[in-house]
Amino acid sequence: MKLKYFLLFLLLISSYQSFACSCSPIKLMNAFSYADFIGVVQFESIKELNKNPGFYSSKIKIEELFKGNSNDAIFINSQKGSSCHFIPSNGVSFFILGFKNEQNLIEVSFCTALLSSSINHKDILRNISKKHKNKPIAYQFVQRLKGNINQTLFSKTKEPLIYKVTLNSDASISNIIPENKIAQQNFNSGIRFELLKKVSFTKPDAKLKYKKDQLVSYIILKWTKNLDNETILTFPNL
Repeated sequence: MKLKYFLLFLLLISSYQSFACSCSPIKLMNAFSYADFIGVVQFESIKELNKNPGFYSSKIKIEELFKGNSNDAIFINSQKGSSCHFIPSNGVSFFILGFKNEQNLIEVSFCTALLSSSINHKDILRNISKKHKNKPIAYQFVQRLKGNINQTLFSKTKEPLIYKVTLNSDASISNIIPENKIAQQNFNSGIRFELLKKVSFTKPDAKLKYKKDQLVSYIILKWTKNLDNETILTFPNL
C-alpha cells in the first residue's frame, strides 16, 4: 500500500524520456506531507548492494534536518541504465526528500536529491519543522489549487503568506488561522472564503483513519513570476 502512494508521488514529480530526464517542480507542502525524511546532507560514501544492483546504502553527514530522524538510513535508487541515473558526488550538499519503499527503507533518487544551493524557502521549512518537531502533520495529503486565486484580496509582499489549517476526517478544511504576521495583517472573511473555495486536500486512501492531532497542515502562498513573467500568487515550489 505504501509503495503505491510512493510511486504515485514520484509520477507527479518526474518525467522519463528516452533522451533526457526532467523533474517537475515539487510543491513545498506536498513534499513536507509526503516525505519521510527531509534534510540537507553530504554523502560521505556509498556502497552498492550485492542483491540489488543499482541500489546503494550510504553514509551521510547531516547539515540540516527538517523532517525525520538523524539516525535514519538513506538508500540511493540510482535508476541505473535509465536517463535518470543518479550517483551523488562526495562532499556536495544535497537537499534530499526521502520516501519509504516497500521494504520500509528510505530511498532517494534523481528527482528527490537536489543541489542544496538550488532550493528555495528553507526558512519556511525551518518554521514548520520547529512547530511540528514532536507533533504530526497531515501525512501524505495532497494539496491542490482549484483554479486561480483572486489575487486582489491579498497584499503583495516578498514574504510568504502562511495559514494553519485544521482538516476534517474527510480532508475538507475545518478551520483556517493566519500563522505569520503578514498573513494576520489583512486576514478577513473574504480571504477565508477564497481559501476554502480554491484550496483542497486529498487523503491517500479514503478509508484511512486519522487522529484529530494528525489532521493539521498549512496553506502557504507566495507571490512569484510565471513563465510569462506575470506576478501571480500560488503555492511555492522547493
